[in-house]
This record gives sequence, structure tokens and C-alpha cells, in this order.
Amino acid sequence: MARRWKMAAGVVAWLGLGSALTAQQMQPPTPIGPSGMVPPFVLTAQPGGDPTVRPPVSNPGVPAPPAPIGPGIPVPTGPGAPDAGEPPGLDASSARYNAFTSNGEGTYLPFVSSVNLEYLILWYRGHRTPILVTTGDPADPIPGGIGQPGTRILHGTQTSPGASNAFRLTYCYWLVDPEVLSFDTSFMIMEQRRLIFGRTSDDDGVPVISRPYVDPISNLPNADPRALEAVLRGGAQDNFYTRLMGAEANFKWNASGAPAYTGPVMFVVAGARWLRLDEKYQNNDFAQDLPLGSGQSYTFRDTITTYNEFIGGQLGIVGRWRIDRLSLELSGKLAVGPNFQTYKAHGQTVTRDDSTGTIVDVANEGFYVQSTNAGIQRTTQVCFVPELNVNLGINLNENLKFTVGYGIFEMINVIRSSSQLSNQIEIQPPGIPTSFPRGTLRQTEFWAQWLSLGIEVSY
Repeated sequence: MARRWKMAAGVVAWLGLGSALTAQQMQPPTPIGPSGMVPPFVLTAQPGGDPTVRPPVSNPGVPAPPAPIGPGIPVPTGPGAPDAGEPPGLDASSARYNAFTSNGEGTYLPFVSSVNLEYLILWYRGHRTPILVTTGDPADPIPGGIGQPGTRILHGTQTSPGASNAFRLTYCYWLVDPEVLSFDTSFMIMEQRRLIFGRTSDDDGVPVISRPYVDPISNLPNADPRALEAVLRGGAQDNFYTRLMGAEANFKWNASGAPAYTGPVMFVVAGARWLRLDEKYQNNDFAQDLPLGSGQSYTFRDTITTYNEFIGGQLGIVGRWRIDRLSLELSGKLAVGPNFQTYKAHGQTVTRDDSTGTIVDVANEGFYVQSTNAGIQRTTQVCFVPELNVNLGINLNENLKFTVGYGIFEMINVIRSSSQLSNQIEIQPPGIPTSFPRGTLRQTEFWAQWLSLGIEVSY
């Protein structure tokens, strides 16, 4: 009997110990408040008395509370919520970095297109010619002739055009973003320049006005008078016209790799270039025998027009450095290709008998244009066009930039109307063929440099 009681007491003790262990391990379920939400935090005291934040134990069927990111601020979870660690309300893909937000974080998304309109103050190479107009002493053996004691140059040798107005429009479109490959186009046009020189005598033929030349037969200086005291009255007029325009289309590739909203970057440029240079020389001289009505009146006209049309391929390098709102850009390009040249010249001499009114008009015989160099000639030359540019830009706001720059380019192997003028002239009576001037086209060079002011709009 005693043995049975002992066994019963052992079973009861074992059951009591198991119940105590079970009661100690199991926690009561977390109560759900009237709103149906699980309380987000449970404060427990740790050794040392410092309270810590501990999430409640998860229970089947009860959603886990959000993890805290700061004192009492939960982060939403579920579809459409931002990634963990991303500040709420900030979408990194929408950040656009530029001169005003270039903090070096996030994804760099440059603008896709830009348009730049520039005003150019342009200087181009002047005209180099023989001596065109002189004055002198009527007592000299050849009044106005080169080498005579009283001769002074009125016009010729070099004509400077001064500053000209021009405009340039540039468009850039990035084919591969960000700033990997772009297609750039530009068009430039200069105002047509006209340089005028004119000198006229009084009714008595004062002062002396002459067209100097060299007689190719005797190889001696001579002069064809337009005004000579008590002999002729008259005048001489020269006009030079210049028109310049051009366009180019290039692919621009970022050779530095990743785009840079700050610091240096280098681009390689390859494309095509077109340039058009048209020039014309025109004179209009008259002379009349004195005394008036006793002899003849003369009109002399020459027109020499040259056209250069260059079409070629080009390569170049562009370096850019950005610092906050400022940007500095240096570029160098070289274009090579054919230059299609056209030369047109015609002259005219009109003689009128003042007593009878009879007029004799002789074509292709003026002064600088004779039968030997009149007409149309065409030729093609290989032309080289190097160009250098430096531009400084400052961002006025996110989409607007002001630019100022300097540039220079040169065309090697061109024909100009002024370079076709020759002082080797054979003077013959109207209708008699001459041997000079020669009709050979003389090649030269043309350059232009400019200061630019521009506004660039990016979008």
C-alpha cells in the first residue's frame, strides 16, 4: 500500500513540475485594441534600468508591425512603398542634377535637347590688291604713275573691312543618354559686306585721278588717267562685296565614359561641313574731255565675281570642364574636302561723242577685265579648314545658360575677287585683242575670327 502512495505522489509531482514549466514558457496573446491594430511597441526594463523598444511577439494571423526608422515614425509597407532605407517622399529616379542641384548623389539625368542662338562680332581677312587709284602732280611725265615724284596712293594694296555682324544657331540632341552620343547641327550667316571707295575731280579736272598699271610689253609703270587738270574731268569708284555662310552636322561621342555634371569630360566629334564664300569686285569709272562738249565721254566698268563652295568631312575634339554654375569648353576641328570654285568676269567700255551723240559700246574690255581674262572658269581644289573655339558659360537657372566665346577658322585654297586683279595690263584701242592680263586663277586663303554672345535653352 505504502508503495502505491509513493508512486501516486511521484506522478503528481511530475505533472505539477511540467505545468509550471509550461506556464513559464508560454506568453499570453497580445491584446487587440478596439481599433483592431496591434500595439506597435512594448517597453521592457533591461538590467541597468534603461528602457528599450521591442516589437511584440508575432502571432499567427496577426500582421507584424512596421520597423521603426526613427523615434516613433513607422515606414509603410506593401505594394508601392519605397525601398527600405529610402527617405519617404523622395523618388531617386526623378532627381535631375544640374548647376543648382549638383550634390553628387542619385542618378545623373542630363537634358535631352538644347538650342543656342549666338550673335557674332566677326572680322575677316581684308582684300589684298595691286595699287588701284592714285593721284599725282599734273607736271609729272606720267601723272599718277608709280614711281613718279608727285604720286600718292589713294586706294589699294590692302582693304580692311572692320567688324561685321553674324548669327549662328546650334541644336543638340542626345541620341543616347546620359551624355553618351549626340547629334549636333549648326548654321551661321554673316551680313553681306560692301566696301566702297570713290574719288571725283571738279569740273576743271583737279585733282589728278589715275589707274596705275605696268605695261607688260615695256615692263614700265604707266597710268590711265580719269581726271587731269585742263584735260579731263572724271572719277573712279571701287566696290568690294563679301558674303559668308556655313553649316555643319556632327555626331559627338563621350570618350570619357560616364557623364559628369562636374569636372572634366572629353568628346570626339565626326561629321560633315559646308561653307560658302562669295565675293565680287566692281568698278565704275568715267572721264570726259575738256572743255566740255568738245570731245568724248568714257565709261569703264569691270565686274569680277568668285564663288567658293566647300563640302567636306571633319574630325574634332571637345573638352569641357564644369564647376558649379560655370562651364568652360575648348574645341578644335579640321575639315578636308573639295572646294568647288567658279570665276566670272566681264568688262565694258562705252565711248560717246559729245558733239554728235554717237555711242560705241565694247564688251569684255574694261580696265582690269580684257578679252584675255573675261568669261567663266570653273575648277576644284582640295581645301583645308581648321577651326578653334573657346566658350565660357554660366547657368542663369536650370534651363537657361549665357555663353561668351571666341573662335577662328581658316579656308586654305580659295579664290577671291581681289586676288584676281592684276596690274599687268595691255591697253589697246577698243576692239583690238590684248595679251594681258592673264586668265590664270590665283589661289589664296581666307580667315575669320569672332567674339560670340549667346543664350542656350535646354529642355
